[in-house]
Amino acid sequence: MTIKERFAALQAALSKSVGYAVEFTIRGDNEFTLSAEGDRAAALKALVSKLPGVTVTSSEYDQEIDYTCCFFTN
Repeated sequence: MTIKERFAALQAALSKSVGYAVEFTIRGDNEFTLSAEGDRAAALKALVSKLPGVTVTSSEYDQEIDYTCCFFTN
Protein backbone atom coordinates (compact mmCIF):
# COMPACT_ATOMS: atom_id res chain seq x y z
CA MET A 1 0.00 0.00 0.00
CA THR A 2 1.40 3.40 -0.97
CA ILE A 3 1.59 6.35 1.39
CA LYS A 4 -1.17 8.08 -0.57
CA GLU A 5 -3.41 5.02 -0.18
CA ARG A 6 -2.62 4.74 3.53
CA PHE A 7 -3.41 8.44 4.00
CA ALA A 8 -6.75 8.00 2.18
CA ALA A 9 -7.53 4.96 4.34
CA LEU A 10 -6.78 6.93 7.51
CA GLN A 11 -9.03 9.78 6.41
CA ALA A 12 -11.82 7.32 5.51
CA ALA A 13 -11.49 5.57 8.89
CA LEU A 14 -11.66 8.88 10.77
CA SER A 15 -14.73 9.93 8.75
CA LYS A 16 -16.43 6.61 9.42
CA SER A 17 -15.71 6.76 13.15
CA VAL A 18 -17.31 10.19 13.57
CA GLY A 19 -20.13 9.72 11.06
CA TYR A 20 -19.33 12.64 8.75
CA ALA A 21 -16.61 13.56 6.26
CA VAL A 22 -13.39 14.86 7.79
CA GLU A 23 -10.20 16.03 6.16
CA PHE A 24 -6.84 15.22 7.72
CA THR A 25 -3.96 17.55 6.81
CA ILE A 26 -0.27 17.25 7.63
CA ARG A 27 0.93 20.84 8.12
CA GLY A 28 4.54 20.15 9.06
CA ASP A 29 6.71 18.13 11.36
CA ASN A 30 4.33 16.89 14.06
CA GLU A 31 1.67 19.48 13.12
CA PHE A 32 -1.74 18.38 11.87
CA THR A 33 -5.26 19.62 11.16
CA LEU A 34 -8.53 17.75 11.27
CA SER A 35 -11.36 19.65 9.61
CA ALA A 36 -15.01 19.22 8.62
CA GLU A 37 -17.97 21.15 7.29
CA GLY A 38 -20.32 22.64 9.85
CA ASP A 39 -19.88 23.55 13.50
CA ARG A 40 -17.90 20.56 14.73
CA ALA A 41 -15.35 22.31 16.99
CA ALA A 42 -16.23 20.45 20.18
CA ALA A 43 -16.60 17.07 18.44
CA LEU A 44 -13.27 17.31 16.59
CA LYS A 45 -11.48 18.51 19.72
CA ALA A 46 -12.94 15.58 21.69
CA LEU A 47 -11.87 13.11 18.99
CA VAL A 48 -8.31 14.42 18.77
CA SER A 49 -8.01 14.64 22.57
CA LYS A 50 -8.51 10.86 22.78
CA LEU A 51 -5.32 10.22 20.80
CA PRO A 52 -2.29 9.43 22.98
CA GLY A 53 0.54 11.96 22.92
CA VAL A 54 -1.50 14.59 21.08
CA THR A 55 -1.98 18.21 22.16
CA VAL A 56 -4.86 20.25 20.71
CA THR A 57 -3.59 23.77 20.01
CA SER A 58 -6.97 25.16 18.90
CA SER A 59 -10.35 24.13 17.56
CA GLU A 60 -12.28 26.83 15.74
CA TYR A 61 -15.50 27.14 13.77
CA ASP A 62 -15.69 29.79 11.03
CA GLN A 63 -19.35 30.70 10.66
CA GLU A 64 -18.70 32.68 7.49
CA ILE A 65 -17.61 29.57 5.57
CA ASP A 66 -19.38 26.99 7.79
CA TYR A 67 -16.18 25.02 8.40
CA THR A 68 -14.35 23.77 11.49
CA CYS A 69 -10.60 23.21 11.92
CA CYS A 70 -8.92 21.49 14.84
CA PHE A 71 -5.16 22.09 14.99
CA PHE A 72 -2.98 19.68 16.97
CA THR A 73 0.59 18.56 17.50
CA ASN A 74 2.26 15.33 18.40
